[in-house]
Amino acid sequence: MMKKPPVVAVLGHIDHGKTSLLDAIRKTNLIQKEAGGITQSIGAYQVLTPHKRLITFIDTPGHAAFEKIRSHGAKAADIALLVIAADEGIKPQTLEALNDIKKSSIPFIVVLNKIDKPEANPEKVKQELASHEVMVEGWGGQVPVVEVSALKDKGINELLDIILLLADIEGLNVKETNMVNGIVIASGMDSKRGATATIIVKEGILKVGDWVSAQDTYGKIRAMENFEGKQINEAPPATPVLILGMQDVPAIGGQIVITSEKEAKNRILPEKSSDFPKAITLAKSERVIKFILKAREGALLDAIDRVISEAQKNFPDITLQFILQDIGDISTSDIDLASRFNAVIIGFQITANAKMKELLKQKNVYYKLISVIYEISDILKEIVQERFAPQKSLEAYGELNVLAVYITSKKGQVIGGRVTKGIIKKNGVFEIKRQDTIIGKGNVRNLQQDKKDASTVEKGKDCGLLVQGEIPLQTGDVLIFS
Repeated sequence: MMKKPPVVAVLGHIDHGKTSLLDAIRKTNLIQKEAGGITQSIGAYQVLTPHKRLITFIDTPGHAAFEKIRSHGAKAADIALLVIAADEGIKPQTLEALNDIKKSSIPFIVVLNKIDKPEANPEKVKQELASHEVMVEGWGGQVPVVEVSALKDKGINELLDIILLLADIEGLNVKETNMVNGIVIASGMDSKRGATATIIVKEGILKVGDWVSAQDTYGKIRAMENFEGKQINEAPPATPVLILGMQDVPAIGGQIVITSEKEAKNRILPEKSSDFPKAITLAKSERVIKFILKAREGALLDAIDRVISEAQKNFPDITLQFILQDIGDISTSDIDLASRFNAVIIGFQITANAKMKELLKQKNVYYKLISVIYEISDILKEIVQERFAPQKSLEAYGELNVLAVYITSKKGQVIGGRVTKGIIKKNGVFEIKRQDTIIGKGNVRNLQQDKKDASTVEKGKDCGLLVQGEIPLQTGDVLIFS
């Protein structure tokens, strides 16, 4: 038997200081690297304590949408830290994190952070914990509790000591064996390197060149990186490591085992268990918004599913339909699919290169690239308003059919059209109707009739316009003026 470093999952409510706590432990600046100040996928790191002992930390998201990712982080750990802001107390995601810890049946430490704040009330938090059947030391229980200030670097060494003490009490030993296994805590598709998987090694020593298999894929490890992004050749137990060489993206929470090439292929289940690509419909109505969702990692798709499901309650008469959910950057096939179904592309923590952006523009595909999960709700509201805003919201006094699009530039678009109702005016504002759906707004910068500047053009007349708008126009669009 050999002693292994403890693997510690850091869980808690958003903004209660999980990442800043790791920041204090590692003496680094992780929190500034997080979009919007929130952790949005599992990060795993190792630290060397003053006692020259390693501890592996798994930082997990606190946002409600990331429950599934958070639960996998707890399952991969030996010990959990339940981080609670001493000035705020127990919050909804605190309880979700606590539930994940209980499901995993691992010991945990309550960490009362932000103890330096004047509003901090640790005794009140301990009382709240007792009401949820968590009895900490000093309150008739045995759950360790540590008061810290990540900002002031207070209580950090005491916390590390208690983690190591709890690890020794638990007897975190592993057998010296050639049988290697680990658990996948993050996975994704890199446009340059292919399928990636971040794993925590549970037993044995994982090496470059090993054949490994998961429930739904397999491969030969061609490269490994530690948490600092440095290439390594082997990873002992409790080591977080990113591996390259899998045939496909493994499922989050799945077990990785070392095997031969032949056995690896035989272990793959007949039906791939991965959740992507997939299509879902969250409601039924005649008013439909179709989406293509792309994300950096498969687990992030689950998070967005949860946000979309919550947002659906705000639009009971509209169907939010996903025609594709997949990982990786925006591709040509994604754009073609979006163009064919008039779908919106939402990209979460991914990019679109210059070629793809030009194609998106040519195909008139509406897309949003976001880095923070809570942007999704605002985007949905924006799209619903643009597409389904009551047409009576503007007092229509004229309509124009777009007959041709001549020039598209940063200054706007030069188009030709025919007035079919009422009159249109220079400097007028309009809504864009495409296939019976309002998709955006715009305004007229210049108006000409018979190649001469005009202030108005009446029904039945052809004219030229310089327009600016949210969405590029195309032949067949109808402009409704107010």
